Order: sequence, then C-alpha cells, then structure tokens
Amino acid sequence: MLGWPGKKTRRRKLLRRPVEAEWTPFLLRNVAQFAQLYTEQRSRLLDHARLFVAEKRFEAALGYQITQEMRVTIAAQACLLLLAEDPIRTRYFPRIRSIIVYPNTYSAPVKSTGPAGVVTEGRNWRAGEAWHGVGSGVDGYIVLSWADVRRGGANAHDGRNVVLHEFAHALDGEFGSVEGAPMLKDKAEYRAWAQVFQREFDVLRAAAAHGEPTLLNKYGAQSPAEFFAVATEAYFEQPRQMKQMHPELFGQLKRYYGWDPGGGGLG
Repeated sequence: MLGWPGKKTRRRKLLRRPVEAEWTPFLLRNVAQFAQLYTEQRSRLLDHARLFVAEKRFEAALGYQITQEMRVTIAAQACLLLLAEDPIRTRYFPRIRSIIVYPNTYSAPVKSTGPAGVVTEGRNWRAGEAWHGVGSGVDGYIVLSWADVRRGGANAHDGRNVVLHEFAHALDGEFGSVEGAPMLKDKAEYRAWAQVFQREFDVLRAAAAHGEPTLLNKYGAQSPAEFFAVATEAYFEQPRQMKQMHPELFGQLKRYYGWDPGGGGLG
C-alpha cells in the first residue's frame, strides 16, 4: 500500500492528465449544481471527482452494470461536500470502501422492538443507506439507487439528494459514532454546533409532530444523525432559503463545509 507521500505523488500525476471529454456532459446532465459553479469551483470539483473515481470501488447490485456515467455522477455529487478542500490532501470518506449501486429503489430488511420488547422483522424500500467501517478500518460502504441519484442530481432546488444525504452520514461517522456531529476543529466549535443543532432539531421535531410546514425534510426529525443529513441536503440545494429561515444553522454548515453553495468563492 502506498504511504501518504506516495499517494500525493500518484494524485498529482493523475490530475496532470486531461479530463475525459464525456465527463462534463455527464455533470451538466446529472449534477445541476455544476452549471451554477464558478470556473474555479468547476475545475476543483472535476479534480475531486477524478480522484474519487480512481480511489473508490463501485459495485453493481442484482447483476446491474456500472457505467462511467454512474461513477462520475456519484463522485461529483459526493464531492460537493468536499469542494473547499485541496484535492491532493483530501481524505475522501476514508471509512467508505465501496459504493454499491442498484438500478432503482431496493428492498432491505428492517427490525424494530416494540414497547413490550417484541421484535418485529420486515422489509422496506430504500433509495440509499450508509454502513460505516468498524473502528478505523476501511470497510464501510454506501448503497444507492441510480434512479434516485439521477432524480436528486437533476433537481438542485428541492432539498432532496440521496448522495448528499448518505455521504453526510459518512462524514458524520468518519471519526466515531453517527450522531449528527462530524469532526470539528475544537471544543468551542462543538459547543456552538451542539447548541444550534439541538435547538433546530427540537424545532423540526415539534413541527413534524404538529404537521406544520418546514423547509427541512421532516425525515430529519427521527434522530440527530438524520437531522444533520437532511440539513446538509437543504444547505446544498436550498442555501438561500436556509440562510433566510435558519441563519444560525446555515452559519454552522458554512463554517463546516467551507463554502456557500448560494454564491461566493471557495474558502
């Protein structure tokens, strides 16, 4: 296995190659945000996507066939979360080993425990899910429905994007349990994060309980982890509305992700 200096050298060599001609049409068709980026941001996203595709394993489910369009589309959507970072130094979701792609929504087993301790097993339909590596091992994976990937990527303003959602979980679980708090710089940032996110989470839960309209997807009321993923979807797809309606939440996410999807350069 290459050490970190070797990996950086390999990445620089890869990025010196020209971008494949078909990549930009893929992104313009399947990643609506791509057309909204400044030139510098587009170039950075392409670099991130090229490294992501080179370093992650893509696997087809149910005898499906992985195409280059799938790799490029998923990589670019996921790397919107990392856009502010230097591609040469980026970790690219280190606990995620592979991305498994289904053609459409897929059935997965579920288990729940009732108030009396009775365990009920069944199945439900999913557009995606994230499974994280144990400890520091790189043995986690992301499961995605290609139909939902394309649907979410083509509409940049509805606040629904399964790739952003599942890779937000990957960031959340990168250094520990998945609980709505990704790795931040210091204790002061954690305190500010916890105050804002707990308050906003409580507001969403109350709105969901009373059937009130919300900008954020009410699915986020299930848990702090789902709230972070849902907030991430809204931040990248509805940044102007979030900034107006949830300014403190917007501010925390801007500080974490390092750029404003609603306008402005990197950093």
